[in-house]
Amino acid sequence: MINDALSIVANLSGTAPKCIAALYDPVEASLATPIVVSGGSQWKQNVVHSARGYAFPTCLADLFGTGTTSDFQMLHQDTSTTDLPTLLTRMENSVVTGTMPDGTTGNFIRSQIKTANGVTPPQTPFRIQQATESNLIAVNELFVELDLFLPSNLATLLDSNYANNKYWIEIFAIKEGFIGGSTTTGGYRFSVQIQIPSGGGTIYFKVRGDNSAGLNATDGDVIYWNQNATSITVPLNQWFKLMTYFKRPSVYTDEVSGISWAGIATYTGGKMDAIETLHTQLGGVQKGRYNNEFNRLYCPTTYTKAVPFDVDWCNFEIWNKSPIVLPFM
Repeated sequence: MINDALSIVANLSGTAPKCIAALYDPVEASLATPIVVSGGSQWKQNVVHSARGYAFPTCLADLFGTGTTSDFQMLHQDTSTTDLPTLLTRMENSVVTGTMPDGTTGNFIRSQIKTANGVTPPQTPFRIQQATESNLIAVNELFVELDLFLPSNLATLLDSNYANNKYWIEIFAIKEGFIGGSTTTGGYRFSVQIQIPSGGGTIYFKVRGDNSAGLNATDGDVIYWNQNATSITVPLNQWFKLMTYFKRPSVYTDEVSGISWAGIATYTGGKMDAIETLHTQLGGVQKGRYNNEFNRLYCPTTYTKAVPFDVDWCNFEIWNKSPIVLPFM
């Protein structure tokens, strides 16, 4: 959360930054019982938490418009997952009490993928989504942050044999939707992953902009920009803050005004350390060629075949602009 951990608060021109939504201090009742969405492979678990004036999901209307939802998309890719007990042997989201980033005792959310079946990796991201195209509003500027705790054995969970498709874990993504009335046509996506080099080595963060928010044969898989942040250590077995910032161009052909940024900061003695920049993208393609808007935020994602994988998270916040001075400001 924005507190003494983030010591440099921006004095930005114009309207002051506004926190749109925040999720702190969850209790078990914050997470509804998972329900089946389709077939047996996909479930969802609604997030209905209210805290410090932010009531989910109604507070999210300022982000993607009226009717925006908040849930865990529990997609295992195994159609035999037809009952809740079976689902919970494969993936689970729960509230855990333990040591928080500031050193106090409190509650945080634990998202787990316990098994992986089939070719496609399972996922149980915290998903904020607008499913009605007519309700969608433009997101011109956005800052998202949360604290994450990754397992100490992450480097051994990841498989450096890329043929096994276990070499990556996605921890953040935001995507466009409603492209040409289709959910299968390519749209702009920004993502943060953790990967291991092919053949072995030190794990690293990857930040990427592409058109992989739904693909079809006519669009192909286009990577607009990509950064392997190999000089920054992936924090394991400790809390760290992940931060992302976006300023969107109005059209696909504008390759000047768009900004995307991602950074992290660890903690020492309950205080946040200096921010380390994973990637800064000034200009270039930062909107899909159909000129659509963001309609889905996955933060955090637990999306991988490298299982069993747990991620703990807390202090989730969404702002309409950056509340801190970023390196390029």
